[in-house]
Amino acid sequence: MATNTANQKAVVKTATRFNTKKFQLQRKNHFEVQFIPTEGSGLDIDADLRFMVVSFPLPKETTEANDVSYFNQTIKTAGKTSFETTTMVLRDAISYDTEKKFLNWRKNVYNPAEGTMGLAAEYKCQAQVREYTPNGEQFRSWRLVGCWPSGIDYGDMSYDDGGEKQLSVTITYDFAYRDDLDKEISL
Repeated sequence: MATNTANQKAVVKTATRFNTKKFQLQRKNHFEVQFIPTEGSGLDIDADLRFMVVSFPLPKETTEANDVSYFNQTIKTAGKTSFETTTMVLRDAISYDTEKKFLNWRKNVYNPAEGTMGLAAEYKCQAQVREYTPNGEQFRSWRLVGCWPSGIDYGDMSYDDGGEKQLSVTITYDFAYRDDLDKEISL
């Protein structure tokens, strides 16, 4: 009977650790995304776009393994690293016209009316994904370099659904990194 009581106290003690600042859990809905045009690119991305973001997956990276033959065995070494494209979901608004804002950016990549492709310097930018604590303090930041909209899904219209219209934008980027790793976080 005493062992059961000791186990219950240990569980309570362990669970209460999540009530301390050290183990405060990060929430998925405390973030914002901002696209930052390269100076001199002429790219105009509205800063208020961050208010229309519904979801934005964090970077996914993979490093290939190279096989190196060495005597009677194979040694694995790091090869090329690549980053997956990501799909951002946005709310479409009537007066803000989220769709048009992305069409203007996308037109720098490919202009369907003229059949022309843009120059990378005119459509690539950086993105910053900032994560916040529950009380609104920024504590983590990702930088995505060489971002551009490689695809857009304009959503579905339906007489059976009165919900908000959403856009899915495929964002391709060259690489990403945490740009706050040299900063100490104190909560």
